[in-house]
Amino acid sequence: MSQTDTFIAEVTEEVRRERLFTFFRRYGGIALIVIVVLLGLAIWYEVSRHNQTAEVRARGDALLSALEGPAEGRASALAQIDAGEGAVAAVTAFLQADAAADAGDVAGAVATLDAVARDSAAPRLYRDLATLKSAITGAGVTDANLRRAALEGLVAQNSTYLSLAREQLALIDLETGNVDAARSALQAMVDDAATSDVQRSRIAALLEALGAPVAQ
Repeated sequence: MSQTDTFIAEVTEEVRRERLFTFFRRYGGIALIVIVVLLGLAIWYEVSRHNQTAEVRARGDALLSALEGPAEGRASALAQIDAGEGAVAAVTAFLQADAAADAGDVAGAVATLDAVARDSAAPRLYRDLATLKSAITGAGVTDANLRRAALEGLVAQNSTYLSLAREQLALIDLETGNVDAARSALQAMVDDAATSDVQRSRIAALLEALGAPVAQ
């Protein structure tokens, strides 16, 4: 390489170095801020993930502890759990309602289920299930007309629990002395292809108990 080429290379390298220094003087602070922000976000993500994991673990431990406790205090223990909202809260409420019913507090169980049914934060599937469970649990306690209206709502919206709601409506007919209407509704369910085999067998047994011939 000639002296001229060497000189040009040295000048070029010096210009590059000067440009680099100028860049860092001008933008180095911004780059440092970006690095700090990214580092902060990474730390926040890890802490948040750890906190969420710890929260889920604590909630699970609380549920297990409540379920393993004495039957008479199970509903109260479950009610003390901060289950948040949505599906987790709905499932916790179902457990609480079952515990209350087992302890003889049917009114408390129905109230818990009705609260889930009205909870807009809960998925529709859980709200409908709460409505169905409330109607079943409240038999003989909640007014039959109120239970009928709730179940008819499930039927009208073609709920996932449509067949079970129709069966419960027939049982309300029996409860209120409208035996002929109950028989007709039950037979219609036996004839319905959407009725499961298990439910069809259960309904057929009920029709036989009512002295009605079962056409299948």
